[in-house]
Amino acid sequence: MATRAVLCLLLLAPATPLRPLRPATSLRRSLRRRSNSDDLLSEAAQLRAEISALEAGAATAAPPPVVAAVAASASEFAPAAATRDAFLATLGSLKADGKAPAWASRELVAAGAEVPTEARVRAATGIDGAKDLLAQEEVGNDELLQITAFVFVTSAILAVGSGALIGGNLGAAFTYIFAVLPIIFLGVGSSSPGVILAVYGATKQAKENTAPRRRRHEAAHLVAGYALGLPVAAYADDAVEFYDGPGPKSRDDAERLACVALAGAVAECDAFGEAKGAQDDFANLQRLFDRVEPRLTPAEQQAATRRGVLNAYSVLFGSRARRDASLVDAADDAMAAGASLPELLAAVEAAAAAK
Repeated sequence: MATRAVLCLLLLAPATPLRPLRPATSLRRSLRRRSNSDDLLSEAAQLRAEISALEAGAATAAPPPVVAAVAASASEFAPAAATRDAFLATLGSLKADGKAPAWASRELVAAGAEVPTEARVRAATGIDGAKDLLAQEEVGNDELLQITAFVFVTSAILAVGSGALIGGNLGAAFTYIFAVLPIIFLGVGSSSPGVILAVYGATKQAKENTAPRRRRHEAAHLVAGYALGLPVAAYADDAVEFYDGPGPKSRDDAERLACVALAGAVAECDAFGEAKGAQDDFANLQRLFDRVEPRLTPAEQQAATRRGVLNAYSVLFGSRARRDASLVDAADDAMAAGASLPELLAAVEAAAAAK
């Protein structure tokens, strides 16, 4: 009876679903996943601690000392004045030692070079073409009247004085010569006014102090040629010459030499507003173009000349917006002090090291 009663209770009780058992495999995966997460969190915390330690060390560590460039002394440049090979060997050694940073610091090539317009040159350098580069002394009407009056009055005084003071046939000959001078002056002035202009310009320059302009001109030649790696052949009386071998020149040679040839005129324009000593430089430039192979067409010569102005300004002063004339100033000051070639090169390198 008891067994039957228990069975009845079980049959009459509401059915309650049993919770299935969790498989062992799923349990192991869960445990493994939790272990991996704990390991990753531990590694991340360790990395954060290491990064914090590195940042703290970097903040407290002293910055590395700044080593200033040391330019070579004049005595170290002395062997360069002997020969071309000695110049190249001396400067090559000094540059390898870090004592001649300005030597051969620029390079110009013809391949891919731009074809600049006159407006491009004017915008980049402030130089208004031939008007500034080949400035000539202009004679105004007032000055021409003064010159003419001076010639006539001086000739009349000399003619009268010769007849009165010397007398005789000799005095008459001098009187005749001085009387003809005004006629000769008018004839030359009407047929070849350039002669009168040249005489006037020479007279005016004789009265002016042209030494600062000449020094600036030659200092620019030196700095440009030195920066392009051209060995200096001679330096005397504020005049600089570079070694130039015979034979034809390449177009790359033309790029470099055009820059050096026009550097003097560019520096004059920069310092004085116009160049008055560039006629010989342009003549040398034309002779250079005549030696280039393959030959340059007239249009290519014009483009090379304009590039020469652009390159010269860039080598000497950098950009117009951030003009830096320290190297040219150093060479100019050294020339004014009567420096020798080694002293001049040392001054340029000292200025370059101070940048």
